[in-house]
Amino acid sequence: MDERSPKRVAGVFLERSRGYLLIADARPIEHDAWQLVLLAEEPADWDALEPSSVAFELDRLGAVLGAFRDELSSVAIASYGPFVSLKPGRGYGVVRADTADIPLRGLDLCQVFSGHLGLHTLEQRAKRLQIQSDACACAVGEAYLRKTGKDEVLAYVFATEGVGIGLAKGREVFPSALHPEIGLLPAVAHLGDPIARTKEESILAISRKAKLDFQSISQLARNDAIWKRYEAMKGANDSSLQFASSSKEEMFWDIRACYLAEVCVACTVVSPPHKIIIGADIDPKNDVHLRAWDYFKHFIEGRLNARDPAFQYTELKKGFIDQPFCLPGKDEPPPPAVTGAIGLCYLAAAK
Repeated sequence: MDERSPKRVAGVFLERSRGYLLIADARPIEHDAWQLVLLAEEPADWDALEPSSVAFELDRLGAVLGAFRDELSSVAIASYGPFVSLKPGRGYGVVRADTADIPLRGLDLCQVFSGHLGLHTLEQRAKRLQIQSDACACAVGEAYLRKTGKDEVLAYVFATEGVGIGLAKGREVFPSALHPEIGLLPAVAHLGDPIARTKEESILAISRKAKLDFQSISQLARNDAIWKRYEAMKGANDSSLQFASSSKEEMFWDIRACYLAEVCVACTVVSPPHKIIIGADIDPKNDVHLRAWDYFKHFIEGRLNARDPAFQYTELKKGFIDQPFCLPGKDEPPPPAVTGAIGLCYLAAAK
């Protein structure tokens, strides 16, 4: 097949309790770019604690791919990590068995879907399959939807069942030795957070032999932390995420935004991007990006006032931290899985 001929591609985005498959036609346009025409989608939900449920739904998604296998030029798959490796070779696309969460822990993502696609050799898999992290797939999807310039760096903060970050330069994954795991970043606790340990409860000792005990950004900003914090602050366990007191409700949503702002600061001081997107599947007010921007400004201004070597650059203004780009004809931002699947289809086309 001519490298620049139209292609039919697929993206499979896997989370802890659900999956999303997208099939698209990719048509070549100028400057080595691709235009996607979305053809079909297939969502899946499973019980993360029930292996048979997970296996059934993964097999069902594989069967959907299999129905298109003679037409598909390439398939890209993403899930949470950490991965053993994202470089072709040993351990490629294998979710770590020791530190990754259930239910994909230890899974070889290439092997899960290769049978349905008729890819029985490593050479066949290398030509038609690729694996990415969930956040990196979202970064590419967002860059595609926004028509990001080839020299622009976009960061996508992924805040769902875990917390991660992906970076794209133009519409390619920003190269690195493995993939970012920014959820491991030690969190500076919000003083109003009832589930954050106090300084007295944590041991941040100077001695290398002492126990280092801290909470990570992921522990305090992922979805299950939202529910734990809600129960602690409201004193009840329900699904409304609403408070009788507006001040307490504002504090509740500010706390998570504060931790995500810490992620944005870390990203910005290490590899300053042109824009940061926060994609969260629990954001009923559609304002987590605005709250995070307020904290981000506070952090940066505090460093300037302390005469630290803080910096400013053109893009550091309102809109630097934004919500996901809406799909054509839609008023609400898409969930991260949809943005990620679009990114995967683009990566499959560019393979």
